[in-house]
Formats: sequence, structure tokens, C-alpha cells
Amino acid sequence: MDRIYQTIVGRPLPVLLVIAAITAFFGFEASHIRVDSSVEALLPENDPEKAYYDQIRRLYGSDEIGVVAVVAPDVYQPDVLRKIERLTDEIGRIDGVQKVISLTNVLDPVEDAIEPPKLVPRIPRTTDEARKLREKLADRAIYQKNLVSPDGRAAAINVFFADIPDDEFMRRGIDEQVESVAESARGPEEIYYTGLPHFKVYSAKAMRRDLAHFVPLTLLIIVAVLFASFRSLRGVALPALTVVVSLVWTLGIMVLAGSNLSLGTTSLPPLVLVIGTAYSLHVIAEYYELAAAGGSPRATVVETLRHVTAPASIAAVTTVLGFLSIAVNDISSIREMGIYSSIGIAIAFLLSLLLVPPCLALLPAPPAPATRDFAPGLSA
Repeated sequence: MDRIYQTIVGRPLPVLLVIAAITAFFGFEASHIRVDSSVEALLPENDPEKAYYDQIRRLYGSDEIGVVAVVAPDVYQPDVLRKIERLTDEIGRIDGVQKVISLTNVLDPVEDAIEPPKLVPRIPRTTDEARKLREKLADRAIYQKNLVSPDGRAAAINVFFADIPDDEFMRRGIDEQVESVAESARGPEEIYYTGLPHFKVYSAKAMRRDLAHFVPLTLLIIVAVLFASFRSLRGVALPALTVVVSLVWTLGIMVLAGSNLSLGTTSLPPLVLVIGTAYSLHVIAEYYELAAAGGSPRATVVETLRHVTAPASIAAVTTVLGFLSIAVNDISSIREMGIYSSIGIAIAFLLSLLLVPPCLALLPAPPAPATRDFAPGLSA
């Protein structure tokens, strides 16, 4: 092992350049990480009920339908029906919407099964015509609780989307366009928009928002703890740099493997940052303790590697095995959480021995006061 230690410390610049090149490669890949809010990732893959669900979807088409609900005292009134008709037409013109079905355009096979006419040939003009339409719908059980409520106070506009990937659906902003049309029609009627596609888009936005908040916040807390522990720039910067690079590599590997951040793996980035910090923290702490005895920076770093490699390896192996134990789970997102957590922690451990020591070897020895009280937050 001494030969490896001497190589890492004796040639710090080539080692750092190699790490930088690998980081640039994985960083480019990591920039393409996608967020998958699909609930299918939380279903057991070999579950018979899921297999039945998949079979039904293949036979009858996707169940990813959006619903725009119009709530009013009486949806059979002419002004309400005209609004439903306008919403149906406007939503139907959105690129990415396959078809839209509502009271104003649905066909009536009860009237004629061969060439069914429209259920509502024309919008009622009088109260009497509205009453007759209500009576007609009362005789058409197929539309009750589907396109209109039994009490006539709510009507549904069912939106069928084109069969496109979820990321393409979100990139084109189809959900936002439907929501915008629905919002513009509010008042005096209440308008609501829901459905599985809308839930997916909302979940994806919430996941991105949480990642945008919690990852920097986690890193900020890590920096604060490191500063309280070491009170030095290298004691803060090197562990923080190590875990950030570890996270970049992990996300890059996920993209190369065709995986996404899902509902089950959205906590992966903060987890890698928090747990991965421990290994480089031990390296820095051991370095400061050995530096107190004097000696050249490179000799101190080599001695640091001799002291920390074995215990850090044991800690890393036990942690990785712990996360790998959930990799046998039938739920794909949980399985991926175990696999990529293990990969991220293993990378953080390796980088604590490959990235931190060369940087320490290039830096001058810490001043004497720092070596005497190198970690007031840890040694108090």
C-alpha cells in the first residue's frame, strides 16, 4: 500500500487532473439527470396486481387522463354549457391533446348505435330545453358520474393526451397549457383541473423544488459543521469539494445506467452529501493531528493515509453493505436507492483517499496554532 500512497502524494497534480477529467465527464452526464414522478416506480415489479394493471392498460389504453371539472348550481344552464363547449374546443386545440370528451361533444349510442348523433345537438336556449336535457341525461346512466354528476351541479371534461414520454410531456408544457385554459374560464363557475398527468407534473416540480432547496441547504449545514470543527479553509473546502464531486459522479453514473431521480430516490443527493462527508472529515482530522508533530506536508499526508485507510475502509464497507441490503427489494425505486447510495458512498470514500491527500500535499503545512487546537469543536 505504501507504493500507492507514495504515488498519490508524490504526483498530486496528475492525480488531480485525472479526477478533474473524470468529474467533467460525469458532470456533463449528470446535467441530463431527469426527474421521474411516475407512481409505477413505487409498485412491486413482480406483483400480480401490477401485472394485471399493465395488461388492462395494454388492452384498453392508458389511464392517464386529465379532468377539468366545472362546478355550478346547474350545469344544464345555457351559459354553463357554452362555457363547457368553449373549454372543450380550446383544450382540444392544444398540441399534445389527443381528444377531449364532454357533454357538448360526446356521442349518444343510445339514440342510434350505428350512427350515433351528439348527445347535445345544440346548446339549450331556454329553461324548458335545459330541463329536457336534464331528463335526457337522467335516462343515460352511462354518462352519470362520468361526464355529469347525478344532481347536475358538476360536469367533467375528460382530456386524453397523446402517448408521449413523461419528460416530453413536461418539456412541451402541455399540462400548463391545459391548466391555463381552465384558469381563464373561472367565474362565476368553479373550475378545477386534476388527473394523473397533472399529478405527475406537480410531483416533478415539487421534487425539483425540494432538490433545489435541500441540496444547497444540506451543503450549507455541512460547511457550517466543518467550520465549527476545524476553523480552517482547507478543513472546510476539501471535505465539501469531495462530497460534491462524489455526488456529481453518482448522478453521472445514474444517467449512464438509464436511471432517473424518482419518488424513491429523490433523497439520494442529500444522503450522499451527509454520509460521504465523514470519510474526508476523518482524513482531515488525522492530518491535523499528525501535523502537530512537525515534518513536511507530503510526509504527513503519507502517514495520514497509513493511519486512516484501514478504519475508513471498514466503515465504508459496512455502510455500503447496509445500503446494498435494500437492493433486493421488489420496488424498483427502493432498489435503485440502495444501489446508488452504495455507489455514492463508495465514491466518497475513494475520493477521500484520492482527492483530499493530493490537495493537502500541495498545500503548506498548517500553522502551529492550528495544529495545537486543530478541531475545537471536536476535541472540546
